[in-house]
Amino acid sequence: MLTKDTSIIEDINYLIDSGKNIKIFFKDLIFYTKEKIIEKLNNKENINNDIFILDTLNKSFSDSKNSLDENITLMI
Repeated sequence: MLTKDTSIIEDINYLIDSGKNIKIFFKDLIFYTKEKIIEKLNNKENINNDIFILDTLNKSFSDSKNSLDENITLMI
């Protein structure tokens, strides 16, 4: 995400094609990222990149609620 590597789209497509609920996957990813931020805060580590990732994931998840195709919205 930070390097704008587009290969993640292939991974997301694989999840969708495998029948995984992409919305649940993103929700779990958001919670995982939050836990990592808390862990880094406790260790006094820099969380700037993690905040960017969390904001991006959260916005995509929120935008998917109003989308006709939530899978496409979550991939953007």
